[in-house]
Amino acid sequence: MWSRKALVKRAIKFTGPSRIPLWATGNPIDSSDVFTYDLSLPDAEDSKKSEWGFARAKTPEGSWIVPEEPVLATWDQVDALEIPAPDLDRRFAGINAAAKVCEDRYRICSLGLTGFCVYRALRGAKHSIDDCLIEPYRFLELMGKIFEFERCFIDLLARKGFHGVEFTDDWLDRQTTRLTLSLWRKLLKEHYANLFRCVKQSGLDVWMNLSPYCGEFIGDLAEIGVDVIRVDSPFQMEISNWGRTNRGKVAFAVRLDEMLRGGSVPADDLGQLLDGLSYKGNGFIAVLSDRTSARAREKTLAQLKRMAE
Repeated sequence: MWSRKALVKRAIKFTGPSRIPLWATGNPIDSSDVFTYDLSLPDAEDSKKSEWGFARAKTPEGSWIVPEEPVLATWDQVDALEIPAPDLDRRFAGINAAAKVCEDRYRICSLGLTGFCVYRALRGAKHSIDDCLIEPYRFLELMGKIFEFERCFIDLLARKGFHGVEFTDDWLDRQTTRLTLSLWRKLLKEHYANLFRCVKQSGLDVWMNLSPYCGEFIGDLAEIGVDVIRVDSPFQMEISNWGRTNRGKVAFAVRLDEMLRGGSVPADDLGQLLDGLSYKGNGFIAVLSDRTSARAREKTLAQLKRMAE
């Protein structure tokens, strides 16, 4: 019998898992094939702030919230910014306890908000786009520090026994001025590629928690090394459309909570997702939060098992 790690790896690598893996976020994790460890830290003196100094908050569903108001409104404030310390003792304080819980599960290390999301939280939404267009050199200087901070943990994570690293990023929504795909390719694609290359060289998989407004980026992200795209709002992203374009190039971890009706996910909805994203479980991980009842979780898992046979 395969380990739960092997099951997830086979789904990611398109090599025929015996069933569709489940990522049960939060607690309890008894039915989950995936275990997550959050590497991000709150400020040492104010738990409501992140180690970068911006507000640290999540939605009731567990997604990170990106503050819109700037913490660093001027370049003088940017110049005075101190990059967070590695603080490895505090960052890995729970790793021994986690090792006892995760057993043979696939282990993901979450870095919290990353990349352009950190930039947005520091500079604010409006400044972030203006910086890209007006001050690209200064923009890349600050982004470089963010990437450097993220890169400093990569080798250590492999030695700590993790199998994948999850980044949480997006490039603003359709209702605001946003970083377009063409501008992202010009300014940032190479930097993300270098970061993901470091992850791959350490033997880890790259997971990207992507906002529902960034479907058009999926092809480029797959090209530069992302193994799994995590989607919390599949219908909002129109994920099946993007999935058909990128099926076989990248795996998808899709949150099914919003699709639950009558105690489980309807077969038609599951069929649409599986048809658009995978083939008999290849390249597909089902995600359910701890807000899902045990009955709904079991019914959904049974439905997935039948559809993947």
